[in-house]
Amino acid sequence: MNTISESFTSGNLRQFRKKHKGVDMVAIKNWARQILQGLCYLHSHNPPIIHGNLTCENIFVNGNTREVKLGNLGLGLAQTILVEQHNPVVDVYSFGLCMLELVTCDQYPKPDGLGKVKDTKTRQFIERCLCLVPEYSISTRLSAAQLLKDPFLEETIFDFYQRSTKFRLIGESRDENLIYFTLTWRMADLCGRARLEKIEFVFYVDEDTTTIVTDEMVQELGLPKEDATSIRDLMDNLIIKLVPARKKPSSFLKFSGVHPDPTSVC
Repeated sequence: MNTISESFTSGNLRQFRKKHKGVDMVAIKNWARQILQGLCYLHSHNPPIIHGNLTCENIFVNGNTREVKLGNLGLGLAQTILVEQHNPVVDVYSFGLCMLELVTCDQYPKPDGLGKVKDTKTRQFIERCLCLVPEYSISTRLSAAQLLKDPFLEETIFDFYQRSTKFRLIGESRDENLIYFTLTWRMADLCGRARLEKIEFVFYVDEDTTTIVTDEMVQELGLPKEDATSIRDLMDNLIIKLVPARKKPSSFLKFSGVHPDPTSVC
């Protein structure tokens, strides 16, 4: 049987991660959510469909859109210490090893490589996937659906629509003073065709101001000056949500054009 699927020109995640050493946790978490969504779909069938061979080599990536897809479904069981039957927990364990590889860049990772994961929250999440913490025994291993709801993978997104431009801002707080932002927007050209643009930047809560950051951004990107207000309002709303202790700026506005959106940007 031959299978025809879409082309992912960036190759698989193992190749992509090896080539791009500077991939940050925002991107890795985005991939993790998509992988778990794929596993949720497979495991939701009755009986559940088991991937059985989930590795970074069998996950394909489009570097331009940040989209990943599961491929090469097979019967090759995960290399695992488990002695259980072929069931969804095998894929969950394999997902944990994929996360370990993405974070450490070690190909063919093993659980004893967790010591290389310096970030505590990241290490604890991988431990939950691999069932290496006392409260999660093999019999109570978390499902893909449960992991998808894990606080570690939470993200906050705001949309704003104005004229022919759509802005989307995604923010992730590493600590009380550091926020990683990803701003994407679609701008229609003179022929009415939309093009997608993206910029990633870091915001230091105690040092930066949204006014200065957005004014500089709009000038550098060649956007209309009025877009600075739209982007600034998005940032103000998002900062208040991510860092509740921060005092609201005097320019903070609540308007109906801003609303949470649970979907992720690909």
